[in-house]
Amino acid sequence: MCGIAGFVDSKGRTDRHGLESIAARMAGALAHRGPDDHGVWTDSEAGVALGHRRLSILDLSPAGHQPMLSPAGRFVISYNGEIYNCEEIRQELLRANPSLGFRGHSDTEVMLAAFEQWGIEASLERMNGMFAFALWDREERTLLLMRDRLGEKPLYYGTAGTVFLFASELKALREHPAFDAEVDRDALLAQLPGQPAVAGGADLNPAAGGLIHQLASAGVGDQPSPADHDQVIGGQRHLAHQVTGDKHRPALPGQRAQQGPDSWLKSAAPGKIRRNRPRTREFALRPSKPRTCP
Repeated sequence: MCGIAGFVDSKGRTDRHGLESIAARMAGALAHRGPDDHGVWTDSEAGVALGHRRLSILDLSPAGHQPMLSPAGRFVISYNGEIYNCEEIRQELLRANPSLGFRGHSDTEVMLAAFEQWGIEASLERMNGMFAFALWDREERTLLLMRDRLGEKPLYYGTAGTVFLFASELKALREHPAFDAEVDRDALLAQLPGQPAVAGGADLNPAAGGLIHQLASAGVGDQPSPADHDQVIGGQRHLAHQVTGDKHRPALPGQRAQQGPDSWLKSAAPGKIRRNRPRTREFALRPSKPRTCP
């Protein structure tokens, strides 16, 4: 996992040094999410600051440093996630534009190149994966916050006065001097029946789907008819094989699994695809005997 954080001071009350130092503090609060690298990008004229903490997965080199600019410099991204079919998209981009050069092997770089080639929505429709990211469009001067369809990656956001804040965790928002940590009692009560709660302007319910932009409905609550049961099961099996097949790359052997259907599914599906089941081991932790003080 990685950590993203940042803010937009639309009134321009924060100078460049302030933007950089605040964004660095916000990202620093997420150091446990990304111990390998960190970075900050700012635009003092727009009052925008993006911070990032990196956990290197696909690309261990400095070429995966974030926040990252797109090839033409239009987009700047702070990204947390993994695009499982990254290599297929990379090859599709190279076929469309053979002169396109990639500095490294990160999915972040592929994502930015796709945004410039096909546009944001069309690119995300091509991608299988989990993600949450902040994307600053330097031409449109617009900040987009995006999440995968099921909202697997955390993303908190809200306003503090005239400042818009976002981060992977609430603790990063607290590092901004405008953030008010006082609990909104009305919002807290609204949380009881399942409504979003707000404390200090921060959304405490990172619900599934998009925040500013939602790609597609996840279909939660839609029940298939009995006649469609086999079709639904077959479709879900196909999607599971497609996604887990994308996720298991020869260059990245091994995986860590926990109890639950998601773990055994991602272990079993690759064997169906490649006709060779992955080697797995099971470990159990036994509780130690209680000790008594003398």
